[in-house]
Amino acid sequence: MFGKKKSKTTEDSAASTETVTTETVEATEVEATETTEASADIAEATAEAVNTATDTLTVSTEDMEALTRFRLAGEDCIKELGNMEIRKARIIASYGQLENASQQKLMEIGASLGIAEGTGWSVNPDGTVTVHNSPSTTATESEAATTAE
Repeated sequence: MFGKKKSKTTEDSAASTETVTTETVEATEVEATETTEASADIAEATAEAVNTATDTLTVSTEDMEALTRFRLAGEDCIKELGNMEIRKARIIASYGQLENASQQKLMEIGASLGIAEGTGWSVNPDGTVTVHNSPSTTATESEAATTAE
């Protein structure tokens, strides 16, 4: 009642599992040994190839001169791009100064025409002025000149 009798199939199964496990461990050990030996062979072959390559391979003088020309041309391109960036910054600064001068002149024109500060207005290509913010007043420069006389 307390003990069970092991069947033959259970014992055979346990034995076959043990055999498979042992074979797997042995196969893994063989593979590890082969991998270590292969790694050592590869390292030795690589060292020999490096020594051989260092001793026998050289670049021709013409190719070295071409590579030098390419490198120098690339450096010249980078310098030129730097100069263009400096020029770009100067042009942007000039544009900013022109914008400020334009705004200052528009403020002077608006004051001379009697347009209140903060009122929206624009100068048309023919020289007339259109006031945008006051719907009741659509004064033009010619009307302002007539009123001033």
